[in-house]
Amino acid sequence: WYWIAAGLILLLAIGLSVWAYRYRKKKPYAVSPISKTAAYEQALMALEALNQHQLSLPEQVKIYHTQLVYILKKYLSAVASANYFNKSTSDLLMLFNKYALQNEAVAKAAASLRCSDAVKFAKYHPSAEDSIANKLTVKEIIVLLNKTIIAAGNSINIQQ
Repeated sequence: WYWIAAGLILLLAIGLSVWAYRYRKKKPYAVSPISKTAAYEQALMALEALNQHQLSLPEQVKIYHTQLVYILKKYLSAVASANYFNKSTSDLLMLFNKYALQNEAVAKAAASLRCSDAVKFAKYHPSAEDSIANKLTVKEIIVLLNKTIIAAGNSINIQQ
């Protein structure tokens, strides 16, 4: 009887754990409501602040590239009023293609974002010139997205 009681208690504990995990309330991600022009200006200022990093140190390069992708995702999240922080590089590139950004700009963005991924995950150490070129590419993408938003009269919906 002890073994049967222990087994039933174990099954009950597992069942309650699965039920609690499945039906727990998830907190929605709150995007701070800011204007599209303020998001654009904040993104450009954040990109300029990246000049403070010493690109000769591997730790600084990793922080630089992490911040680079974060700035782009923060800008996209602000202008779309959606959460783009959990999107992958492929998701972002499909988004850029979807909204008809220039093919060469999307190709440069792909190279830049993949280089940042390599720095973050594969411990790749690019040259300082490559890192600066990646920053300029991200800036170019933000400027192109801003022009697209202005041309659409601030009513563009870039959610997937």
